Amino acid sequence: MEHISPASVQSPVAARASAFRGQQPGERVLVMMHPARALVLLPAWPLFVGCLALAGGWLEQQAGKLTGSGVTTGLAILAFATLVALAYWLVTAAYPWWCWRMIVTNQRVISQRGGIKLVVNEIPLAQVQSAKVELRSFGEWLLGYGRVTITAAGGDPLTLFGVAQPQRFANLVMQARAQHAPAATNTTTEIADPTIRAIIDRLAQVQPLPALPPLDPAASINWPLRHAMTIPLEGGEMVLGLISRHWWALVQRAGMPLTLIAASALLALAGAWLHIPLWLGALPVGIIGLLWSLLAYLNFVDDAFILTNRRILDVNRRFFFLYEATDAIEYANIQEVQMTVPGAWARIAKFGTVHITVGGTSDPLIMDCVPRPHLIEAAIEHYRVTMQQRAQAAAANQERLEMRDWFASVVDELIVLAPDLRGLPLEAAIERAYAAGLRLLVLPDAVVIPGMASGTVVSQSPFPDARALRGGDISVTLSGT
Repeated sequence: MEHISPASVQSPVAARASAFRGQQPGERVLVMMHPARALVLLPAWPLFVGCLALAGGWLEQQAGKLTGSGVTTGLAILAFATLVALAYWLVTAAYPWWCWRMIVTNQRVISQRGGIKLVVNEIPLAQVQSAKVELRSFGEWLLGYGRVTITAAGGDPLTLFGVAQPQRFANLVMQARAQHAPAATNTTTEIADPTIRAIIDRLAQVQPLPALPPLDPAASINWPLRHAMTIPLEGGEMVLGLISRHWWALVQRAGMPLTLIAASALLALAGAWLHIPLWLGALPVGIIGLLWSLLAYLNFVDDAFILTNRRILDVNRRFFFLYEATDAIEYANIQEVQMTVPGAWARIAKFGTVHITVGGTSDPLIMDCVPRPHLIEAAIEHYRVTMQQRAQAAAANQERLEMRDWFASVVDELIVLAPDLRGLPLEAAIERAYAAGLRLLVLPDAVVIPGMASGTVVSQSPFPDARALRGGDISVTLSGT
């Protein structure tokens, strides 16, 4: 199994402001950030070059190595060009970068661009379905930024460019979406009567949520030289399996480079048989084919699908680390799972394609050329149905808890336990009975008990800890003289 470690969700570098234009009442900012700093620093390279050249020329002039009026004129022209570069950078790069904010609140995901004319694109958290991360170049991988595409149910996706720490940002969006729906509060009323409390607790006993089994190992192949995947997982999320491509996908990708290697070998053998140094031409062809084959293999092993107990992650890498994209769909959003085996050879070699239709979007998730597609289809369909059952069971459990709270509140309002009033003087007995929700009724017949003060409770009905209706009477007999 590939090493996939859970990571805590950390917010990207946020802007200092905690409010923004258009913020709604009760809306709380989770993160507010500008694009990656590299997007504003890289266009400033002419300014940096001009400053370095100007500083170097001035130092050389002060040291006496550069003299004459031409030097002074050249430095003045260079200073003017540097100021022009500064103005151009401020207008075309710095100001747009500063006015571009990416905001995640407890209600929506927002992209704000422009200073005077504000352009706003947003998606409510309730409509967010997935967050896809893409790193399209070595520079993006090296500088730690990329693009995040957020898909919405029944609407156009929102693509954010130049996002610093894009995987953490995407994970933050999904975590905010999961926490968007307020959790049901459980205000359990404690019942004093242990018998009634036990009966109500048994009625409200929750049923266990069905578990998701791990993926069948026959549907997963652990290829060597795979680049380790570190995918941030949400709270309580665990990996069930990893699906690699079938070896036939490698054959298709490495067909041309393998042909070059075979051709170079045949060319070298033919030269040795004819006593002609053809290996001089075969060697570079073979090296190109070998490097091409290695690159094709690295792209092959890093193209995989990760199945967790909540979602399917599509990790797509190209050129080892020069391009990376991660897309995710949740089982709750899956509408249909279909499996196709394209031909007799695919049936013999046991590979095929799994099409997953996602609600709210026209783009299905296609798991092409995967081993044992029937096992994968069965597993995903089982996970989808199980997640529906889990949601239904969780809703039923919540209803039981709410019903238990309702019964408890009703019982607490209707039934109380009679306090022990024996041995108390009349005033104290009245206060204790009132505190328990009962009215004190004194019986007319008094009992003379030697050594007991007059007006002391001798007996009571109902007895201590017996059930009584709230607001009812508790009868007592007092001692007399």
